[in-house]
Amino acid sequence: MNWNVILRRGITITCRLSVIPYWDTRSGYDSKVCLFPLRSLPAHCMVIQRNHGRPQCYASDSARDPGSAVPPVHPAAYLPLTRVSIHLSPKCASVRHFVYLCPMKRLSVEKYAKTAWNLLSDGGRTFPYYASFKVTSVCHFSCSFCNIWKGPKETLERDQALSIMRNLGRSSIFLTSLEGGEPLLHPHIEDIMEEGHKQPFYLMLTTSQRDLVEYPWKQWSKWVDFLEVSIDEGHRNLELFDALPDMAQHKMVISVQTVVRAEDQGDMARKTAICAKNGCKILLMPAVDLEGAKHDFPEFLSFEREVLALKKQYPSTVITPKAYFRRVRMKQGGCSPTSIIINSDGSLYYPCRTLERKAVNLIDTDLMEYIKSQAADSCRHEMKVCERACGWYQYFATPGFLNPLEFWDAFRPYAGDFLKRK
Repeated sequence: MNWNVILRRGITITCRLSVIPYWDTRSGYDSKVCLFPLRSLPAHCMVIQRNHGRPQCYASDSARDPGSAVPPVHPAAYLPLTRVSIHLSPKCASVRHFVYLCPMKRLSVEKYAKTAWNLLSDGGRTFPYYASFKVTSVCHFSCSFCNIWKGPKETLERDQALSIMRNLGRSSIFLTSLEGGEPLLHPHIEDIMEEGHKQPFYLMLTTSQRDLVEYPWKQWSKWVDFLEVSIDEGHRNLELFDALPDMAQHKMVISVQTVVRAEDQGDMARKTAICAKNGCKILLMPAVDLEGAKHDFPEFLSFEREVLALKKQYPSTVITPKAYFRRVRMKQGGCSPTSIIINSDGSLYYPCRTLERKAVNLIDTDLMEYIKSQAADSCRHEMKVCERACGWYQYFATPGFLNPLEFWDAFRPYAGDFLKRK
């Protein structure tokens, strides 16, 4: 995960090491030990190790006084620490900003090559790259802006869910998000996560469980690359913001997804500041008007202005891309089939969830074969000429990651996470 550490001259900042993990088997330490990367120390910087109350100092060469007993930092050295203090010497003339990174798993070269080929061949107009997989419709909540809880209670069987994960693995999908309902209520969610980890895509888990910290994240974080926690007034679970420091110790990229209704817009700045403080990202998305749900879509221009202002203030925290707003304002063609939603009975909503139309069932239909069919092409044409501008986040935001002119703004909050190998 990311944690922004602001160091000023002569100021010592004490922090729990659990929020800035680094894992490296080459260090010689067991992989369960959390390590602080001393090679990341800037000039005039000192780390004070506090294990069992006995301080021990390590300093970069430029921070050591002649004849000092403080040992220098070896470029490849790591320390297993419980608490550390980071001290920036007054000799350092400027404010420095450091981002500590969560190692990300890397997909095979073949996967990256196939993704690049798909993008070059169709320009992001045909193949899906993001899949929202709703493994169950069972949920503890009854959010006013949602209609899933009003429908039938469905949960995919274990073998059905695993079959769909393998189906997605054979496809162009680059990121799969396990959702619901509440995915943690699926009786075989651990098997589904483990299977997802084996597939050639990144795996996200989206949850809103109040007892989030009680789950075995030490094990699950080996399989899950992104953890997205839904926290908002609709879920009535704002207390989960207090769980972010504990969740931050696990080696996953953690973000908060908050659905913004008209009456919630004034609290976006506070939520963003909390996420930034804990090194988490935040997705600010409007409450989309769904059939059978309360329509709470905020005033769009004011919502856009505030989100972009927060994005400017917290560029590594706010992940809502600028392209999202531009595309919602387009009369036609703003949404994109590069994102798909799979229902809790295995059926594929296509071209989108907003139209409530199910095309095929991915339990027994190969996704890529369907995507290349004439029926799917007709659905994509319907999406292309649609003037509804519903604002459903994933359909309007995903194209920002595929457009060369919009890519950096969308990818920037994640850039550091992809520099480290999990």
